[in-house]
Amino acid sequence: MPLNVIVVMDPIAHIKIAKDTTFAMLLEAQRRGHALHYVRPGGLALEGGVAVAWTAPLQVRDDPAGWYELGAFSRTEFGPGQVVLMRKDPPVDAEYVYDTQVLDVAAAAGACVVNNPQGLRDYNEKLAALLFPQCCPPTLVSRDAKALKAFALEHGQAVLKPLDGMGGRSIFRSGQGDPNLNVILETLTDGGRKLALAQKFIPDITAGDKRILLVDGEPVDYCLARIPQGDEFRGNLAAGGRGEGRPLSERDRWIAAQVGPEMKRRGMRFVGLDVIGDFLTEVNVTSPTCVRELDAQYGLNIAGRSALMDAAPAVLAPPPREAQRLGATIALSVLVHALLILGVGFAVKGDAPLVPTLEVIFSQTRTALTPKQADFLAAASQEGGGEHDRAQRPRDNQAGIVPQAQSGISPVPQQQQPAAPVPPPQARVVSSRNGQDTVALAQSRPTPLQPTPDAPLTAREQRDAEMARLAAEVHLRSAQYAKRPNRKFVSASTREYAYASYLRAWVDRAEQVGNLNYPDEARQRRLGGQVVISVGVRRDGSVESSRVLKSSGTPLLDEAALRVIQLAQPFPPLPDSDDQIDILQVTRTWVFLPGGELRDDR
Repeated sequence: MPLNVIVVMDPIAHIKIAKDTTFAMLLEAQRRGHALHYVRPGGLALEGGVAVAWTAPLQVRDDPAGWYELGAFSRTEFGPGQVVLMRKDPPVDAEYVYDTQVLDVAAAAGACVVNNPQGLRDYNEKLAALLFPQCCPPTLVSRDAKALKAFALEHGQAVLKPLDGMGGRSIFRSGQGDPNLNVILETLTDGGRKLALAQKFIPDITAGDKRILLVDGEPVDYCLARIPQGDEFRGNLAAGGRGEGRPLSERDRWIAAQVGPEMKRRGMRFVGLDVIGDFLTEVNVTSPTCVRELDAQYGLNIAGRSALMDAAPAVLAPPPREAQRLGATIALSVLVHALLILGVGFAVKGDAPLVPTLEVIFSQTRTALTPKQADFLAAASQEGGGEHDRAQRPRDNQAGIVPQAQSGISPVPQQQQPAAPVPPPQARVVSSRNGQDTVALAQSRPTPLQPTPDAPLTAREQRDAEMARLAAEVHLRSAQYAKRPNRKFVSASTREYAYASYLRAWVDRAEQVGNLNYPDEARQRRLGGQVVISVGVRRDGSVESSRVLKSSGTPLLDEAALRVIQLAQPFPPLPDSDDQIDILQVTRTWVFLPGGELRDDR
């Protein structure tokens, strides 16, 4: 189905077509028969709640001497049947944000916007990588120049950059022995008014800063390694780097598998990952590049498999034509009138009615809350629990042992003793009619009852009492078992396959947060020790419980371990598995080194 492709980009007259990814998308869209429309810079607007743009028909050709032709500009309303390419370069300033808000209205009207405007606002390209800490090198984001300086000195060398740059601009490498470190941080933070990012320097930059492209969450099989030239440490092509195509490594594919599903879920259909060595450094969502270079080196057509070409037609279902609506209406009308005029009716002979029955299960335990969705009818409300992933019928009480007759002398039953006769009541004289003196009468006081010792229990009575006690204990344990959550324990020495990768990510996140928040007092006093900690993680990644199983002997380190857990939550949600556990119990041994570093004893 031909589409109207509307492109929002920087001035087309100034692009370099040999390296411009937007131009590659436009060439492929035109080859497939789609109509191209170019939005005039600053041409997005809202008119009474309707998203509009000033656009001109566009034709492109792969010719450096003249690569585009524009028609006359006119007003265009956004709606169904349109694909909007938002390809403006950073910085993501206030005007950029306003344009994405206009495109939100366009998407609500039926246009397919690539990438999702909400995601363009949410994902800062420097900060988005930190959503996947298991993939990132040690990083600090702060306005505090002193904290950033301490981070750089701690790691020897660090890369310092602003959060809104692109193309390698305003990126510095600094650290120990650099007299310019203070002024660099003052400039980047604008005297403490702006956030800046410090990242541990990765020596593998000499082998290239790899750009990995994700299309609908799936990686392209090749990446472009941007290799620094001369004494330059930046590999960006805009900073003079040389591009060299390479197949993806296993580590590259692992990083893509961590990031891709979340990008696809948020509607980020075309994304670029920056990877140095084994570490993710940036997630580019505004206008990822390197398509033209990879196409030229490997004979690919990445734009041909992009979200624009393959995903957009599936998103944009064509609206029904008026002729189709009219034909369907006439056919339905004729059918209804035929049934009424001809008196056509239908009778279905039903089965003999069944006697209504109700099955009620005897439940041994009762809970205070009534479940929202009950699996069975029972004598009492009971909230389910346990370790099964399907509803189980409550078990009946186990039958006790049937007493059997035994040979021997049976105990002689006690005979009921007759009650002692009650003495007749004595008449009491209060006074006589003519008497003047009061006569004191002696009243007999009731004899207090003396407790009588219990008769000794027979062997059978003792057995019955013991059985009753055991039945009560079984009932209590059944109630407690029904209320408990389904837990799974994962420790350093026993790991299940389904949770191996999750546990690694969990440990990486805890280590990163622990080192970023290492207690200053412990570092100054050069305290060290091992803490064994147990953490209960719910399915959504929140912490259910945390406690120290084995103390380090230093309360400061024990408290620091518990504090790291609170700062690191929420952890990633638990992976889907057959057992569908409620709580994952993680037990780890953390080593606090005297030099001020937290390590997991893997």
